[in-house]
Amino acid sequence: MNLGLWPQFFNIDLFFRPIHRFVSDVKKYVPNTYLYQFSYKGDVEKILGFNFSGVVHGEDVAYLFKVNLPFSKKDLNVRNKMVKMWSNFCKYSKPIPLPTSSLDSALWLPASITPGPLLFNIDYKSGFILNPYLKKLKFFDNQIYKRYGQGVYDTY
Repeated sequence: MNLGLWPQFFNIDLFFRPIHRFVSDVKKYVPNTYLYQFSYKGDVEKILGFNFSGVVHGEDVAYLFKVNLPFSKKDLNVRNKMVKMWSNFCKYSKPIPLPTSSLDSALWLPASITPGPLLFNIDYKSGFILNPYLKKLKFFDNQIYKRYGQGVYDTY
């Protein structure tokens, strides 16, 4: 069965657009709102039996919580960074309060002051990247949802 572009449509419809819309709305009122993409493709994916071209939704959870999986050294490095960033956010309301080498010397700005086309990318080496979804999000917003949607939060 050839699914064509349906998986891309569902990814945008169910994940990317709602998340970006939520952050766009919330950042106006909550200054310390952060947006990220987890794109580290480690051994966890193979251990769990996934065989996808990218990282699957929720895969970052395996790097945040105690799971009984045999992590490689690279996986442990990413795991330590993830736990450090989330702990920092709990303590300081910032995932990276000050750039340090243990967190790739990255500076993670809140969504309210991040230039629109940028997205914080969590990978073996983390930092800001050009948001790869902007073109698709604009297309779906302008060509699909404005024409066929029933309101700002209806994505069908």
